[in-house]
This record gives sequence, C-alpha cells and structure tokens, in this order.
Amino acid sequence: MLDESENGLLSPLVASWLGVVEQCQRAKQPYSEVAAMCYKFYAGMTGFMWKPQFRNKYIGDGIKNPKFQVTINKAFELVAIFGPSLYWKYPNRTVMRYDRPVLHPDVLGDPNDPTIQQMWQFLDQQIQADDRASEMRNSVMQSYLNYAQREQYGGGLEAHSRLSITDALIKGRGCLWTEAYKFPGSDTMLTGSFWDSVDNLLIDPDCTDPTLADAQFIIRKHVNSTWDVEKRFDLKKGSLREKGGSLESGKSQGGLKDQGAETDRRNGKANDILVWYEIFSKCGVGTRLN
Repeated sequence: MLDESENGLLSPLVASWLGVVEQCQRAKQPYSEVAAMCYKFYAGMTGFMWKPQFRNKYIGDGIKNPKFQVTINKAFELVAIFGPSLYWKYPNRTVMRYDRPVLHPDVLGDPNDPTIQQMWQFLDQQIQADDRASEMRNSVMQSYLNYAQREQYGGGLEAHSRLSITDALIKGRGCLWTEAYKFPGSDTMLTGSFWDSVDNLLIDPDCTDPTLADAQFIIRKHVNSTWDVEKRFDLKKGSLREKGGSLESGKSQGGLKDQGAETDRRNGKANDILVWYEIFSKCGVGTRLN
C-alpha cells in the first residue's frame, strides 16, 4: 500500500497515463460510434432508427420519414444464424506435447557394437522416463483446464464465450480476459477467462498491426465500487470513499435521503463508484511516454 509521499512521486506518471487514456479514447471514437449503432440493430427497440436523434446523427434531417417505417435487425439475424455454429458448451481441452524427433541406434555409431548398444539402452530408458513424466504433467494440466472452465463464476466459460462471440459478431471484436480469482470465503486460487465488453478495451493509438503485435500497451477500463477497489489493492477501508469516487451508484442514490446525504452529494462524498484503468505495457511503467 502506497503512502502519501509515494503517491506524490507517482502523480506525474499517473497524469501521463491519463493523457494516454484520453488519446486512446479519441482514436477509438469512430469505432465506438459504429459499434454502438450496430448494437442498436441487435438489441435496440423496434423503430429506433426513425427517431429524430438517430436520423439527425446518421441520416440527416433533410429526408422526411416514410409512411411505413420498417427496421430490419440484421445484426440480430447475424447472431441468430452464425452464433450457434460458433458457440461451444464445454470444449474438451486436450494437452499434448510436441512430437520429439525419432532416434535410431545407429546415430550413436555401429549398432552392433556392445558399447553402442549399452549407450542406446540407457538413452532409450531416459526417453521413456521423460515421456511418462510428460504424459503425467499433461494429464494433470488437462484435468485442471477442463475443471476450471466449469467452475468459474458467472456460468462458466460457456456463458462468457457466448457473450464474447456475440460482441465479435456485432462489434467486430470480443474480449475474454484470463485472470486468477478466488471464490468468496475460499483461499483456493483458480484461473478463468471472463468476458468484458470491448467498449472497455483501449489500444495503443499508434498500433497499425491488426494482430496488435506492434501495440506497446493495451488498457482495460474498470468501473467498480470504491470498497471493491480497496479490497483488491489492500487499501485502508474507506480511504477511496473519503477522497470521493467518480460516480454515484443507484444504491447510494436510493438509500441516502437525509439532509446530510444531500450535503455529501454536493461535495462529491456520496460517490461510491470508481473508474480506474488496468494497463498491460511492453514499454515499461511509462517513463518513455514523455
């Protein structure tokens, strides 16, 4: 946990990264607008495209509404047709080692030489022992991977992969974030791949490779309660709430009705939702940003 002096030293670095986040959001804006429009054709209410707000933004206000207003949700049709062929319930994960080159006794010399035969017998025993150990490791890893995908919260990997595939079909990219986690009340550490909206993914604005090979960093946006962030980073209880979060949750708005709550709300102390960013960097902690 950082003290106040360390926080002060890191302030310039944090400011630099926040500037980078802003640039990433600006670079992503055209994609975000198209993705939002495509999502409306998947989950929007019937007739949304004939509303003034949509027409003024995407069609223009010089065209009158037709007498018969029809909206064809092609994005929903795309997911309905291609989704089932891409969804997997629980794929059987198989762990296999690479095949090793086939060796023959004559690589050591004359196979009729007793010394060569003895050397080959010893080498063959080593190879077989290594194969058995490799099979055991693969079996353990295979059992864990198939167990973990069923155990992860939120419906298992099946449910998360469905959400990711739907995002990929509608918005062009779906995200599964692999991370370690613990179930509440348990000390057992497990790993899982969890869906998160592609809207929360920010990519190095200078990246030009579609495989992201030249991306120096990617950023994941998080929106969590202040107490959840405190627990995650082992911070003092209430330390983030005292400094004020970014947003106020619906529970806070509905539960705080007295005069003191209104004062806290005006001062920003009622905000209990925090927006923070997780950065995966190949260019260091950010000293090269300036």
